[in-house]
Amino acid sequence: MKLTFLGTGTSTGVPSIGCECETCTSSDPRDKRLRVSVLIEHAGQSVLIDTSSDFRQQALRYGLKRLDAVREALDVPRSKIRHGEFTTPVDDAQLSFEDLTVLT
Repeated sequence: MKLTFLGTGTSTGVPSIGCECETCTSSDPRDKRLRVSVLIEHAGQSVLIDTSSDFRQQALRYGLKRLDAVREALDVPRSKIRHGEFTTPVDDAQLSFEDLTVLT
């Protein structure tokens, strides 16, 4: 099993817009973090845990080619992503459905 943290920042990402704290103004690349998202890969399957508005950037950075499921407030099977059938209480601005469909 492989666990990859695609993002480890806060709900606003790091740095936060308009923040002048030591972390947000740091030149250290470790202080430039995308919003939280985790990829689990096991037995040829890829499951994304939590998506954010940073998902597109995370997928491109990691070179993600496919997803078998997405876990948000509820499980989203690959077939439902492909056919545009899933609904979730997650804010549409936070979950980019179009970015997910190309990975199914």
